[in-house]
Amino acid sequence: MKKTISLGVLFTIAGLFLGIFIAPVSSVDKPVNHAEETEQTLQKNYNHLIRFGNILDVIERVYVDEPDMDKIMDKAIEAVVASLDPHSEYLPKKKYKDLIEQTSGSFGGLGIRVQWVDGLVKAVEVLEDTPAEKAGLLDDDLISKIDDVEVKDINLSKAIDMMRGEVGAPIELLIKRQGEDELLKFNLNREIIKLNPVTYEAKENIGYISLSSFSELTEINLKKAIEALTLEIGSDLKGFILDLRGNGGGLLNQAIYTVDLFLKQGEITSTRGRDESQTQRFSAQTDDLTHGQALVVLIDGDTASSSEIVSGALQDYKRATILGTRSFGKGSVQTIMPIGNNDSALRITTARYYTPSGRSIQAQGIVPDWIVKPIVPQGIQDIQIEKTSEATLEGHLTNDTDSSDSEGDLGSYSYVPRDEKFDLQLIYALKFLNGEIEVGEKLAALEAQIKTDIEIEWNKLEKQAEAARTDKDADADTEQTSETDMSDEVKADEAETEEVKTDAEQPAAPAK
Repeated sequence: MKKTISLGVLFTIAGLFLGIFIAPVSSVDKPVNHAEETEQTLQKNYNHLIRFGNILDVIERVYVDEPDMDKIMDKAIEAVVASLDPHSEYLPKKKYKDLIEQTSGSFGGLGIRVQWVDGLVKAVEVLEDTPAEKAGLLDDDLISKIDDVEVKDINLSKAIDMMRGEVGAPIELLIKRQGEDELLKFNLNREIIKLNPVTYEAKENIGYISLSSFSELTEINLKKAIEALTLEIGSDLKGFILDLRGNGGGLLNQAIYTVDLFLKQGEITSTRGRDESQTQRFSAQTDDLTHGQALVVLIDGDTASSSEIVSGALQDYKRATILGTRSFGKGSVQTIMPIGNNDSALRITTARYYTPSGRSIQAQGIVPDWIVKPIVPQGIQDIQIEKTSEATLEGHLTNDTDSSDSEGDLGSYSYVPRDEKFDLQLIYALKFLNGEIEVGEKLAALEAQIKTDIEIEWNKLEKQAEAARTDKDADADTEQTSETDMSDEVKADEAETEEVKTDAEQPAAPAK
């Protein structure tokens, strides 16, 4: 029986510790003048390494079944990193690849925004100039089969993974389309899909810009949006609305570029690590692209991280009126550090960030200049009123500039109605920029009317959903009855039986 840990396990552990303890140190210019302290630290880490290695050795030698040591190591690393804070994590190969795609804003795919509907994948939106559009797929098409796999046998995440892949790789989709009796077959080749995080439109004389994330495509597309709206609206332009509701963050540099588009000068944010040598400051480099136009920024409980850098900086300089509800409160910076042969990585918290005035957003969030709560239908108020925030996450970093870090009243709303006529936050922003209302003013009659209208609409949708459920249950009962009747008529003619069976299995109209 072995008395020492195997070389393979030892090298694996050594690689882990080298990645954790050496990479961060080698990434900064830090004078080596604490030789004794460094030696003690290395010895302590070595002792941890040996203890951990001995545990793995026991598992490898005596566990009742032959253990999967690769799986055990992955789980061990995940547990080590997860013990630090809620945002540090180990990224195995697939997670690392997904993160790269997410932050780059591009991937190999078909160009379809999808959702799960009644066991099928629904094409909510077919994007322009993509393989899906070129092949003739339409919004509301239902994908029933991907290559040879029935969609009903998998989940949405698996279906998305199957539709993504190497550029040029072929794929076959079987589609159910409303009004078509037969399934439609489409053969496509995957291409590079670039997801634009910026959408915009002119709302009369106000430029509305929605920013869904901070990817590598944010700055260039945000510039295009501002320029296009300025040109379209012309001299009647009264200001801009930057909608950051639901924006969970992304790349730090893209948040800095975003603020820079609205400022002439000044610090945008600073990040501070464990010691002073790791402090970085980022300042505006270009002119205000909007030339000082009035600006409203919409935020809510799902506005986090890079979005809070943007709203915090614009608030400090009084460059924008921040409207909505308290933001999430994620004031930390994560660094992606590849490990091993670069097929996995650590996403590890390396700094806190601060607004220009020195505020830390960590576990506090951005409190709007104008708190406007959304009007939420009664049917979903229970799941919307209580929101998770950074301060409610187990193991969250404390706020080092404010002693009032507590979970009290730090949750926030994050409901955005699909229909803009019910979107009170957007309505107030538009009225403010048009000079119809002042910051903090409340239009009670308007709010009461929206509340009434949204409940009427909600009740209508509830009745439609209930009717659909009733029809579905009735179809199921009819099918069961038909099958029972068929089994009782065992003496019937074979052809007649087949005809009855065909009728009994005929799908209901909505399922075509």
